[in-house]
Amino acid sequence: MNQITRDDASKRRAARSYPRTDHLPFAEQLVLWSFRYWVLGWRHQISVQGRLREAYARVHIPHAATWLATLMDTLSGSLSRSIEVYCACDRRISPDERLILDIFAGCQAVNMATEPVDTLHALRDFIDPEKLHLVEPLFRRFAETLVEGRLRLSGTSHFTAAGLSAGSEANYLPGTCTLH
Repeated sequence: MNQITRDDASKRRAARSYPRTDHLPFAEQLVLWSFRYWVLGWRHQISVQGRLREAYARVHIPHAATWLATLMDTLSGSLSRSIEVYCACDRRISPDERLILDIFAGCQAVNMATEPVDTLHALRDFIDPEKLHLVEPLFRRFAETLVEGRLRLSGTSHFTAAGLSAGSEANYLPGTCTLH
């Protein structure tokens, strides 16, 4: 007889309530996929730039792939800790991925020419303080490029609507890849 324990049931409930990529709006799905896809290429030392350019060309901003690559190259050399990045096909979203999506959304939330958003606070969570000045402008430029293609990220609203805070460790499940 196969009995389901209370522990097993709570684990299944937690897995079902964990934020998933299919709950994200299109803009967040594209950014998260491209972020993950870049990490996949980095880990396996294969070029993914052509595929990223093709994906962004479909939304009329092929140069977003170049800005993403520049950001990711700089980011990978500027981390103060490993960040959790899941496989491109994983439907879960790590707390670090949520934070990065929220940083992009924050960059888009203001008129950057007249009201620069303070992304430094959120970036300090995983960027070496001496390298913040290198990474922050690249986050902003990639976010601006997304706006050029009419891709607006909604920030934490899709997480809070599901009853989950962006930094909720209660919903954290270990991922399959880290970038450091």
